[in-house]
Amino acid sequence: ATSRSAEWRTAFLARPLAERHGVAREIRARSSAEVQAKAPEIMDVNDDAVARAFRDHGVLRLIHGHTHRPALHRQQIDGRACERWVLPDWYGSGGYLDVVEGVPRLVRF
Repeated sequence: ATSRSAEWRTAFLARPLAERHGVAREIRARSSAEVQAKAPEIMDVNDDAVARAFRDHGVLRLIHGHTHRPALHRQQIDGRACERWVLPDWYGSGGYLDVVEGVPRLVRF
């Protein structure tokens, strides 16, 4: 809510670039510390929502990001072997999923 305020944005953008970078680094560091302190089960997606997405769209592979827990998750949905790829964030150790001839591979920056 704070960063969406027009007054806050105007004041923030009036600061020197180096100072704005410092504030951004501090906010990211604080956010990262908070994420690490949280239980893994609340930082990932809802299992029922994942199963519903696989069923509703009839897919065997789901690719998403921003759960702070990048990994390949293999699971059985209605007797089908499904893959859920969680991509890393875009800051620091980002990455993407490269699929060549149907074979996915997580590539990190």
